[in-house]
Amino acid sequence: MTGSAWVVARRFIPLFWLCVVLQLRAEESPAYHQSVSVVDGQPVLELTNDSEIPITAFVMMEFPSLGIEGRTYFDVYTNSREEVIAPGATTTRNLSSLKGSEGKVRAEVRAVVFKDGSTAGDPIWINAILARRVHLYDRLLSLHDLLSKQGGAGVARERIIAFL
Repeated sequence: MTGSAWVVARRFIPLFWLCVVLQLRAEESPAYHQSVSVVDGQPVLELTNDSEIPITAFVMMEFPSLGIEGRTYFDVYTNSREEVIAPGATTTRNLSSLKGSEGKVRAEVRAVVFKDGSTAGDPIWINAILARRVHLYDRLLSLHDLLSKQGGAGVARERIIAFL
């Protein structure tokens, strides 16, 4: 295998195996439930983890009454500020509230990824979550390759930072 082919394989083999494992486990999908309510005049979505496995990612779609669609991704692996949703726990997320919508917002969680790699929801949205993870992984590999070239050359830390 040539050097460039190895770089490509190194980046996409993990995604391939992840897709295979998730398809095999799709029948065992743990459960969750959701509800939309209004708290202090602000619409919120409540997502409850009904499984025995923590939730690490989900994608939420919002449909305000004015017809604008919004999509929000929550993922502990791509956003360090997010926290896993423990088994039995509920998380509350504020929803967009546009003037003139009178708080009428419909929202739903389209897909969930659990800590053990199992999933629940629409396969298209599950793949969207995983694609975001692969994109981050690819960016980190590119950064690693760039730093590896600079790090061993005796370049000062300040020059590497300026280079980046």
